[in-house]
Amino acid sequence: MSAKQTEKTEKTEKTETDKMQDQHNANILKVWTEQGVEEAVKKMFVHPENGTRMSYAEMRSFYG
Repeated sequence: MSAKQTEKTEKTEKTETDKMQDQHNANILKVWTEQGVEEAVKKMFVHPENGTRMSYAEMRSFYG
């Protein structure tokens, strides 16, 4: 993570990109900043609406 990304994360500033995110990506970003990358990746493979496991292709449909 670059110093600029770390600075943004620590200050929790909203950038234009943050404002354009859908709610699913915003939730993952929050997990990432509060609990770390490993937890964020785990959460990305759980369907955000029904809690079932998702395949890689399904995860990508939500998180790009």
